[in-house]
Amino acid sequence: MVKAADAAGKPIAASRSSVEFLAEAGVLEGHNYAFASAVNAEARPSFRGATFPGTGTVEDGHLTTNGICPISTTAELPDGTRDLMQSLIKNLQAGG
Repeated sequence: MVKAADAAGKPIAASRSSVEFLAEAGVLEGHNYAFASAVNAEARPSFRGATFPGTGTVEDGHLTTNGICPISTTAELPDGTRDLMQSLIKNLQAGG
C-alpha cells in the first residue's frame, strides 16, 4: 500500500517508528526524512540513499516525516504530531 501511494505521488505522512515502514517499502531513497535519531544505514540498509536532517518535521515532496511522536514527550521532547498533520493537510489541499 505504501509503495502504491508513493508511486501515485499521494501525500504520505509518518512519525517516529512509522518512518521505518517507509524505509522498508523503499520510498525514502533519495529523500530527506525525520526520525528519532540518525540511522546507521550499514546496520539498517532500508535507510540507504535517504538523508536524515533531524528529528523535527521534514517535508520532501509528497513525503512528510517527523521523528518525535506523542510517546516521546515522556523523554521531554516536543510532540511533532500537529506539525506532521498540518503538512499532510497542506499536501492534500495541494491536490495530492
